Amino acid sequence: MGHIASSLLIAIIIEKIFELEINKLYIGFASMFPDMIDKSIGSFIFNNGRWFGHSLLFLVSILIILLILNKVLSETNKDKLQLNTQNAYTFFIGTIIHLIGDWINKEVVFWPLFGDFPPGSLNAFLFGFQDTFTTVTEIIGTITIILIGYSENWGRNTWIKYILLYVSYITSFTVLYYLLVINV
Repeated sequence: MGHIASSLLIAIIIEKIFELEINKLYIGFASMFPDMIDKSIGSFIFNNGRWFGHSLLFLVSILIILLILNKVLSETNKDKLQLNTQNAYTFFIGTIIHLIGDWINKEVVFWPLFGDFPPGSLNAFLFGFQDTFTTVTEIIGTITIILIGYSENWGRNTWIKYILLYVSYITSFTVLYYLLVINV
């Protein structure tokens, strides 16, 4: 929740400075995307919870793909699904905020420039909640999200979407904990 809260706060600051409107649900989802990739695929297959999804190569590749997809969709105009450049950049900013929040090492962020990914353990990331700092940042993040929601006058649908994002994230951690820790 710390990642989502920090991305929402930065989105609000960007909106005020540049007089933009940023899709806050989109940036909230983007701020969790590196963990959604690495905590599931990276941990389960490669024994590393900070893997390819935490690298700039991956995140820049996603940005390029979104920009190309946007261009193709706008040129063909056959699909009703339309992306826009702002959403692509919003996604990129949300994922970058995640990397900054993690303070991860250069081998991961700048992979493959500084060598291979550092070795990880199959379930090390799942023990993060035993760390007081992690627990406190999650609590502060949750409180911050609630305060932002009230100050931004989120409607019922936005609250439901954030609750679903939160529940799906916690559920994925619970499932991974069961699969990787209890059954190992």
